[in-house]
Amino acid sequence: MVLIAGNPSVDFVFRYRKDSYHYRLETEQLKGELSGLPINSPEVLQMVKEDINKGITESPQNASHKPASSDPFNHETHEGGA
Repeated sequence: MVLIAGNPSVDFVFRYRKDSYHYRLETEQLKGELSGLPINSPEVLQMVKEDINKGITESPQNASHKPASSDPFNHETHEGGA
């Protein structure tokens, strides 16, 4: 959060993996969907914080939402090795 807030012009990719569950946040894609709203605005940072918290606490068994690959908030369950 601090990196995003303090460096709005930098594109970050955050990846988290636990067993077969993967979470990924890409600020470049997120910026493209914000319709001009700054990524370091309080509203966006709150949304990012909530999604990261959800993404890293969600278990593979409870992963119910698999967004399209263009979604900057990417929660996925993968079968097999990676």
